[in-house]
Amino acid sequence: MTNMALYIWYKFVGAIFRLFPINPRLIVVSNFFGKGYGDSPKYVVEEIFEQNKDYKIVWLVKKYDHNMPDKVRQVKRGTFSELYYLSTARVWIDNSRKHAGITKRKGQFYIQTWHGGIALKKIEGDSKEALTTNYIKSAKSDSKMIDVLLSNSKYFSKIFEKSFWYEGIIKETGMPRSDIFFRSTDNIKMKVRDFYGLQSNQKIALYVPTFRDDHSSDAYDLEYLKLLDELGKKFGEDWIILVRMHPNAGEYQSKVRYSSKVLDGSKYSDVNELIMSSDLVITDYSSCMFDGMLAKTRVILYTPDAKEYLSSRGMYFSLAELPFPHGKNNEELRRIIRTYDDDRMREAYRKFAKIVGMVDDGGASKRVVDLISDQIGEVK
Repeated sequence: MTNMALYIWYKFVGAIFRLFPINPRLIVVSNFFGKGYGDSPKYVVEEIFEQNKDYKIVWLVKKYDHNMPDKVRQVKRGTFSELYYLSTARVWIDNSRKHAGITKRKGQFYIQTWHGGIALKKIEGDSKEALTTNYIKSAKSDSKMIDVLLSNSKYFSKIFEKSFWYEGIIKETGMPRSDIFFRSTDNIKMKVRDFYGLQSNQKIALYVPTFRDDHSSDAYDLEYLKLLDELGKKFGEDWIILVRMHPNAGEYQSKVRYSSKVLDGSKYSDVNELIMSSDLVITDYSSCMFDGMLAKTRVILYTPDAKEYLSSRGMYFSLAELPFPHGKNNEELRRIIRTYDDDRMREAYRKFAKIVGMVDDGGASKRVVDLISDQIGEVK
């Protein structure tokens, strides 16, 4: 379906369903345009279940997600059912932009969690030259409908104010998806190890780079086995590496030579559970570096194409301003590992969190559910 056809579909067919009454206890959730159960919306829904709220949850998906809780109804995007539930829900929760053809009606409440907290790469209006006309149209339409936009720091709130085409309420609740980093880790670590069949003494390095706009794979030249050997020498124990590419670089994932030491990190549904279970996170320009910081996990940036990438995308911080060591080739990366200092890491994380005014403390999901309860309570 073309973008114009989809616009007509949402705009005019959706108008029919807007004649139906709003269900005061219905919540419609979406994650990355139908990707499935994950990111901040997942943790908000889990908090709803934890509080035994009597809400009906509908989740919009591209295809059936086996990780979805049985209590959540899955509805395929681009169907009459999607339009019906969007038109009759009291609350929308999303972490990405909604299509420009989707219209919010009076009496509905839209919470935008976004899909990142602190960001390195410039977003939305700050990088509009890299965005399509259709995306900008959808972004501006989406921002007009948002009732509350979530932030996890003073710094990111300011970015939202100037770049998000949004003039509404920003609440510094923290990111619901980051709550996991303030919980007990044992069960999650065991879950990840069981999934991959790992022994209790095996250490995990997680390689999770972002995509390149030109779809080049030249920067994904990490020397896995030499890296693992260096990690063993520095920290002891037996190490494995999980390789998890960005969905937009999925074609590279299929080219990785997997073994008993190099495993497919894309098979696991929740990247934050992987971060929490890892002893080292290696990324490049992905915001997951800040998730690793919240998890108090070692983070190293591998940036062989830093000059080209930074000039093409634009960044809010220089690499030198970040609390993570960075290497531009495999030898530099191994040298960083040889000299890594955990005490220096913890102090760098503390200083950076203070500079940007981070508010994540493990209570974001509860704050969002309290917000939902206040809104749903208004409808009799």
